Order: sequence, then structure tokens, then C-alpha cells
Amino acid sequence: MSKHQWARFGWLSILLSAVALLCACDSERTSPRVWIDAPLNDSQHELGTVNVMSHSSCETGIQEIVLLVNGQVYRKDPSPDPGASMVSIVQTWVPPAEGRYTLQVIAYTEGRTASNPATVRVTVGAPAVTPKVIASGEITPTSAEPAKVSPTPAGPPTSTPTAAPEPTACVLDAAFVSDVTMPDDTQMAPGQSFDKVWCLRNTGNCAWKPGYQLVFISGDSMGAPAAVAVPTTPPDGTADIGVTMNAPSAPGTYTGQWRMTDSSGQPFGTAVQVVIIVPGSPTRTPTPTPIPVLGAQINFWVDSDHVNAGQCTTLHWDVEGVQAVHVDGAGVAGRGSKQLCLCQDETHNLDATLTNGQHEYRSVTIHVSGTCEEAPPPAPAPGPADTAGPEITDFHESGDPIYTSYPGGCKPVEVTISARITDPSGVDRVRLRYRVGGGDWDAKPMNAVGGDRYEVTLAGPAVPSAVEYTIQAKDNLGNQSDSPHGKINVKQCSP
Repeated sequence: MSKHQWARFGWLSILLSAVALLCACDSERTSPRVWIDAPLNDSQHELGTVNVMSHSSCETGIQEIVLLVNGQVYRKDPSPDPGASMVSIVQTWVPPAEGRYTLQVIAYTEGRTASNPATVRVTVGAPAVTPKVIASGEITPTSAEPAKVSPTPAGPPTSTPTAAPEPTACVLDAAFVSDVTMPDDTQMAPGQSFDKVWCLRNTGNCAWKPGYQLVFISGDSMGAPAAVAVPTTPPDGTADIGVTMNAPSAPGTYTGQWRMTDSSGQPFGTAVQVVIIVPGSPTRTPTPTPIPVLGAQINFWVDSDHVNAGQCTTLHWDVEGVQAVHVDGAGVAGRGSKQLCLCQDETHNLDATLTNGQHEYRSVTIHVSGTCEEAPPPAPAPGPADTAGPEITDFHESGDPIYTSYPGGCKPVEVTISARITDPSGVDRVRLRYRVGGGDWDAKPMNAVGGDRYEVTLAGPAVPSAVEYTIQAKDNLGNQSDSPHGKINVKQCSP
């Protein structure tokens, strides 16, 4: 079959499948359908990136497409057109070694109704022996010695079939990895300048090249430029992308959405966001100062620079990209705070030693109204240096066991894992590390839900297995701790 014939056959099969699925969804409006267009079943592939192309359909809309390899979830992708009744997507898969693999694709609606899995089996490794069709109709493997063919007048000779090359179209994609700076709901003083940095992974099969940008698409721009350049990044590589912004002067919560575009301005990948809170209480706006050394960021402020005698306020510092930091002559970590209870005006000083040996200085003055009737108690003597990670206690699992997401009908199909996490210096980051059925470890951030509690929800895999997990927490001084391992059993759903 020629390349043009192969292309016509491929598009015809996609069209017929789409018509069939639309008819099926008309009789069962809320049940999604999915099929795999490429690779073909029992196809052969060299070791490297494989593009899994699928279409899914349902009148109520498709929200998520999940790719499984040998029964384990390999990747989850949101619908490229949320709410659309027919969507197509290309998901890249990199096999770890040669061998025989089962690929499955499951589509989900917004109500988490799952389709039956579409399944193909492929072989990754050296190409198989090419069969050769001779005139007699027998199929003989091709060898180094050419086969001797006796002509048979019964019928015309048959040409040797030639496999069509698999398309290697460029697929652009991007996925959020982490907030390098300014996690969501960070509190900022009115007018304070800050740098928001995201870590993004190139999940496509093409490199991000010069001319690619992260662009503002909606929400609050907070004085940021409309777009920033993105460094050249290979497939599966990561890039830290930063944008300088200014907190608005009015109290409130502000959110901005950003997304990747290629050199032609075409958007791709998952949108990322920045969320800050400007509190309503009076705050001192740190004075923006030029940064003499690339990478150095110095912020030094108090919650309130005017207090009544005997009242307290908190002094903060947040310094990055320097050799050392001293506050009022004492060496401190780059990020920290201390409470001040005052009876008279006080001035506090910060000394940052830059990477080139020079010094940058900051100072804040707190003005006190009135006098204290008696002197405030002395500040407690500093204790030993904090080298311990956050304390992780009070674990809770919403259910054990849970059930597979396919076939549907059994509950629960997801589990919420929570814990209480505290640290004197404050908690900087909490995440859940987990793996399914003894596979590779993955990680998912845990969100604060109040009362020092953090939680995350995991959906059950499509096949029976066990989910092993541990909670990892880091404090504001960089100390880390890990919880003991837990396990959630996943049973087959038999409604």
C-alpha cells in the first residue's frame, strides 16, 4: 500500500469510527467512548518515543484522557477542548526497554464516568523478519539467500507488502511541575515587587526553541509584561520561567493565568497561575531597590511601622542569591521573622553579603506612640539551631480499600489522605510521594485545609493493585522530614 493509500485508509477509518461512536452516544448520552488511531494493534516500533493518538466522544463532553501501560497509569491529560463532544489528543510514551506492551486509553466525563478502555498491543525492539509472498501463495521469511521461486500459471504474482512508516508529527505540550517561588495564597504587602517563578516540563516530543514565550491570558496581570521568553528546553526537560510583578495596593485576592505559546503565537500545554493575597491590615511596602548582582533578591519589612506603646509587630526578611544574611548583627537564614514588642521607637538593620563580596543594607524603623507603664519582658534567649524537619502526625485515610475506576459502579474509587504538619519556623512545602503496584515513585502536592492540616486526593487505578505512599514535608529553613510508609489496597470493582 502506498503512502497516499495508507493516509486515505487512516482518515477513512477515523471517520467511520467517529460516526459509529456518535451513534452509540446518542443511545447512551452520558457514556463516553474512546478508540486508538495509532499505533496499530500488533505493530512494531523502535525503542524511542511513541505517539499514542486517540479520539473520544460523548454528547455530555470529555474532561480527561488517561493513558495506561501494562495496566498502570502512565499519564493523565485534560481534554484539549473541555466540554466538547468529540476530542482528539496525542499522548507521548517512552518505553523503558524492548519488549511487548499493552497500551490502553480511558476517557472520563466531568462527572467521572469512564469509558471502556481502548486497547492495542505493540512490540518495541528490533524489527521482525519481513515476510515475503511468492507466486505460489506461500509466505516465506526473507533470508540472506534469495528464495528460488517457481512460476505458477494459476494466478498472477503477488507483490511484497510494505509497511507504511509511522508518522512522527511534532507534538508540543507543557506540564506544571512546581512553584519555585510564591506558592498560591502567599501574602504580599501592597505595592510589593516580587518574582513569580514556575517550573514547567516539556512533555511533548519537540524542543522549545527561541521565540517560544509564556504569555498572560487572563485574570490580574499585576503590572507584569504581556509575555516573557522561555529558555530552549529539550523533550522531557524542565525550565524555570520567572515573571516580575507588583502586588496591587488594594486589599484582596489576585489571580493571573499564563500559558505557553510557540514562535507563531499558537498556545499549547496546561495553563499555570499565580495567586497572592494583599491583607487588609496596614502593612509597610518594601522599597524596591536595584539588584546589583544577578539573582540577588532582598526584602525586609514589618507588618506595621506605627504601633502603640506595648503593642507588638512582626519583622520579616526574605533574601535569595547571596552569601550570608545578618539581622541586627546576628547571622540568620535567608527567610525568617521575629516578633517585636516595643515601648519606644526602634530601627532594625539587615546586612546581605552578595556573591561578589559587596554588601547591601536595608533598615526599617517602627514608630511608637505613647509610653509603657512597665517595661515589656525581655525577649527569650535564642535556642539551639533548628535542624529538625516538620512534625507529621494524625494521619487519616478516607477509605481502605478503594475500588478500580473500571468497570464503574463501586465506591469509593478515590482516597483522601491527610495529616497534621507543624514546625516552629513554618511549613514551606508538603507533598505525597506514592507508587502503584510497586512501580516508579510519583509525587503530588498536598494542600493546606486549615488547622495545620494538609490533604490530597488520589484516584484509584484501573486495575487491582496496592498504592504505597509517604508524606514529605519541608520547613522554611530547608529541613525535611518523611512520614512512615502507608498502603491503600485497590480491589477489582464487580458491580
